[in-house]
Amino acid sequence: MTTSQPRWQYHLARERNYKEPAQLHLGRSQHYSNLNHGNLSRLPRLLSRQARPRSHLRRETHENGTDSGHLYHVTGNILMGMTYEHKRARRPEDSAESHEKRYIGRVKQSDYVRVESICRGIAVPGRQLDLKGRRLDPTRPVRRCGEWTADAIQDLRNQGVLTA
Repeated sequence: MTTSQPRWQYHLARERNYKEPAQLHLGRSQHYSNLNHGNLSRLPRLLSRQARPRSHLRRETHENGTDSGHLYHVTGNILMGMTYEHKRARRPEDSAESHEKRYIGRVKQSDYVRVESICRGIAVPGRQLDLKGRRLDPTRPVRRCGEWTADAIQDLRNQGVLTA
């Protein structure tokens, strides 16, 4: 392994008072993913939290210190629909939740630029419920942040950006 090929990791997390084991369960978790630039000791992560539903891809760039980076995520809910957002961010490990980690692959430094365009191209979950909580299209499965994150990882793999 070289430092020009950082790793992705998959993380599961629980809130401190949450009693059940954390799972990647469709629509129940908050997800983060982290692309690390440089030092392999600071591994990239996909995190899952049992809090507000939201998906994130996080890329550490170390532009403004060791904890600086970028978030690629969807925000919103299935009642109003979600939108894609990219912004600067600090590391998610500073949150109150604890995290478990599992390796899922690597991203070459030359592919960092492609992550934004791939994430932007993934369809975000739209409005799926009416104001009474009824599904707008009962024939289609509900698609939340967890599905968006899974699609992002799959597209990154399919396009050769995320490798084993």
